[in-house]
Amino acid sequence: MPLNVNMAFRRRAFDIAGGWDQRIGRRAGTLLTEEVREWCLRARAKGLRGFYVPEMAVQHIIPPERLQRAHFRRWFYWRGVTRALLYQQQGLDAQSDDGTRYDFTNAPRVCGVPRDLCGAAARHAAALGASYVRSDRRAAFDHELWLCMFAGIARQRWQDRQEPFECHGAPRVRAT
Repeated sequence: MPLNVNMAFRRRAFDIAGGWDQRIGRRAGTLLTEEVREWCLRARAKGLRGFYVPEMAVQHIIPPERLQRAHFRRWFYWRGVTRALLYQQQGLDAQSDDGTRYDFTNAPRVCGVPRDLCGAAARHAAALGASYVRSDRRAAFDHELWLCMFAGIARQRWQDRQEPFECHGAPRVRAT
């Protein structure tokens, strides 16, 4: 999936794939982030393709507070919330950027969270502890961010645990 920075679209692309999903876009007090990812997946399913133009440039001024670890923790948490919403709405794999679709209707879950994600969270928690023991702060922060994302997924899945999957008729494959 392309990053959602410095992108340009032809109007016709929106006529074909539709507009942004307002349920997963930015709202006051949140960092919901996956509306461009979701749109790109829909656009790809409709046969639209993009291309990279290396000559295109943008000056993006980032406030210093967005370079702090606290901001990244919050951003990854909200990324998890959004991933869980896409999981609920379209059957998108909460861990994968490529939009892999599974039939989660009968997949084993713990409090609404796919069981394989719970296992991954346990592995990341153990790796976080090991990283601290090795004094590997970079690896520790990577695992911490993944766990922040998992916390967002867990929060949203807990809220949605009784809701039926929407999946909007999206093609899905069976979970293995």
